[in-house]
Amino acid sequence: MKILTWSKKDGQILVSDPDLRPLFQNDYERNLGLKILSFYDKLDVISKNYEIHVLCEWLYELCVVFTEFYSNCRVVDEFGVVDQNRVFLCEATQVSLRSGFELVGIRAVDVM
Repeated sequence: MKILTWSKKDGQILVSDPDLRPLFQNDYERNLGLKILSFYDKLDVISKNYEIHVLCEWLYELCVVFTEFYSNCRVVDEFGVVDQNRVFLCEATQVSLRSGFELVGIRAVDVM
């Protein structure tokens, strides 16, 4: 997936700190975090009602919320400082999208 293709800095891949406890600094981060957390609720609805379209709608909504986040929040600022909370949100988004795509039978594209 292309979400983390920007994550190479000085030849190193940026990865969030495993001990990080994310703090949401604005509504874009909060909305993305809440959308990611709703993944398991959607899976519960799907498993009870056999409504796979609920997952497709959630995947679309996650993409919209991530685009809003990425357009308005710098992960790496102009001085090269990395915001670990935002790296974490990008990683969580990528994992969520991959999981959702796998469930509906879509292969994620790494390069466009």
